[in-house]
Amino acid sequence: MKTIFYPFAALLLVSAVTVLYKTTAAADRGVSSVTFSHHPELDYLKAVNSVGPPQDPQLLFLLMAQYSNANRQGEGTEFFSARLKEFGPRLTDVQKALYLSAIGLLRAQNASSVPLLHRIGYVKDTIAVLEQARGQVVPRAPDRFRTRDV
Repeated sequence: MKTIFYPFAALLLVSAVTVLYKTTAAADRGVSSVTFSHHPELDYLKAVNSVGPPQDPQLLFLLMAQYSNANRQGEGTEFFSARLKEFGPRLTDVQKALYLSAIGLLRAQNASSVPLLHRIGYVKDTIAVLEQARGQVVPRAPDRFRTRDV
């Protein structure tokens, strides 16, 4: 019985020391343990997309997917909305549509976390964002890609 207990106690002690070390290291850097990020890919893509509008839309979509995978849709919506305001004058219609699409998708995924009384307005605003994204590119599309309003 003692042979099982000692390794288990040692493992528990090592785990506790590791958690304490990481918490202390985060506090020393001025980062609270709550905001300490475990998503380095997300942090990297945020930095890349903060510099300027990406020339390759894949960088925008990768960041959108990282926000979605990290279950941080609200934070992603705020990030892309801020970048849209910041880069707005420099963006082409297609780039604006990409930003609006990312905002709309993340808002749609986040709808279930909005309180029920506010959800209907939130969903209507999300649909308006997606329609605005569609409006940025549809007038320029060839006739065969346009859809009839039913």
